[in-house]
Amino acid sequence: MRQIILHLYKTHGNITAADITDNNANIMKAAYDPSQPIKVLYNQIDDGVELADAANAAYTTAQIIAIAYNGLFQTGLYMDACQDWRCQPQAYKTWPQLKIDFALAYQELRETQITSQGAG
Repeated sequence: MRQIILHLYKTHGNITAADITDNNANIMKAAYDPSQPIKVLYNQIDDGVELADAANAAYTTAQIIAIAYNGLFQTGLYMDACQDWRCQPQAYKTWPQLKIDFALAYQELRETQITSQGAG
């Protein structure tokens, strides 16, 4: 679906400066709702990146990672995972690796919540 939308934007659409600003504020940097699966955040960022690419206003890998990291950090739920991430060497810090690391942290958080609820 994304590829179709991007193709239409590239061939028929005109992405305006306002669209790029809206993408940055309301898609890329929209607050992550931690009650939602973490994949929702990843898809949101991937969609924003693709729109920016279609507009020839691409984000750098460092920007993408910083946006995702900040969104996760601001929830207050991933402090240990954020600490672990900050301790990694720069070469380790890729967008695919961030997705893996924080998906594991999300899964651990969910399992902890389920165990806590079961304990009463």
